[in-house]
Amino acid sequence: FRDAIEANKTTDARKFAQYMFEPRDLKVYDQLMKDPMKWLTRQDRQPVGRNEKELVTIALARLARSDVSVADSYLRREWGKSGDWSKSMAKSNLAWVRGQYALVAALNLDSRADDWYREAGHIRMTEYNAAWKVRAALRQPRIDWKWVIGSIEQMPAAQQADPS
Repeated sequence: FRDAIEANKTTDARKFAQYMFEPRDLKVYDQLMKDPMKWLTRQDRQPVGRNEKELVTIALARLARSDVSVADSYLRREWGKSGDWSKSMAKSNLAWVRGQYALVAALNLDSRADDWYREAGHIRMTEYNAAWKVRAALRQPRIDWKWVIGSIEQMPAAQQADPS
């Protein structure tokens, strides 16, 4: 599901969502995919339960598609350590969101991509995202080779062997 979201395969993601969510949550999913910021700002309580937390995670990730700077500011303000809802989100979900911000930044050759990848850490990523993680690290003025090697070691063997 998240891989389809990352690849912007919204039709595939919607099909997965039909299996994951109850009909009520599916309507919410459709709303947040249309306008994630509008949906997020209308949330008046902390997410409860796996489905609600997943919906918030997806909405936070989708924010980056329109403006990664606005998305990051919102995430840090509302969902960061000092945010009101910081305790309601799993660190793994926030790490995935940061990985999505990093990917959008890397694709736009934004120098902040490496910082977001570092905030995400060595989490499970799609092969596509993992490749951009290494590229972002290699674009830094001062390359952290330990980080680059660690990032490559997280990749599947076939991807590690790919010279591109």
